Amino acid sequence: MAKQIKDNIWPMSLMAQGLTSPSLEEKKRLVQMILDTTGGTGWMHESFSANNPKKFTRKWFCWADALFAELVLSMTREECLNKPWPSLPRITNA
Repeated sequence: MAKQIKDNIWPMSLMAQGLTSPSLEEKKRLVQMILDTTGGTGWMHESFSANNPKKFTRKWFCWADALFAELVLSMTREECLNKPWPSLPRITNA
């Protein structure tokens, strides 16, 4: 088991990379990579095999699920910040 884990990839490290990246494109790439490695469960795992994502540790790992949600939300904020906002009418005291 120890060798198995030693060779695994940790999704939370990919999420941390995405959360610290200023690049929206990198975030999108990492989100897709993470989604592709759920082993068909739709849930995040503690770690997964680099050769076979269906081999993973912890079939359900809510800490990673929560961090993934933060990554997706960070992309939404990036998208919103990069779009022009409509001008709001100026409020004056009459």
